[in-house]
Amino acid sequence: MNTGRAYGRRELIPDLQVIPWRGKKVVIAFDSDGVRNDSVRLAEAKLSECLQKVDCNGICAARIPEDGDAKIGIDDFIVANGAEAFRKLIVEADPVEEPPQPEMMDWAWMIIDEEFVSPQSPTLQWYRDEYYVCRGTH
Repeated sequence: MNTGRAYGRRELIPDLQVIPWRGKKVVIAFDSDGVRNDSVRLAEAKLSECLQKVDCNGICAARIPEDGDAKIGIDDFIVANGAEAFRKLIVEADPVEEPPQPEMMDWAWMIIDEEFVSPQSPTLQWYRDEYYVCRGTH
């Protein structure tokens, strides 16, 4: 499972912090790859946690159905199926599920991505049975 780069404590972005969430029902809807992509499901769960902290009442996830290998966005779904079909997905949304927990190697890759990767290249190298950390030119 690839859990993505970011890990640790999460908060709502400032644009979402100004919304009066208390007592509101929230439905999270990602593109269709949320059905099979663990990273999307992890993002969904983390967003749900952030929304729980601001006292939302009932956080659910609407699942956009897949169409073969094609990734379907909300807009594509509405164009193809109509607004009423999207409303039905919202009404039938289930509570957000806990994503699969990262395994030991997933945690290792997250730490490597966060601490040992620069825009140019990885900064942690294995050479002749030793690890080297690259800092600038050496």
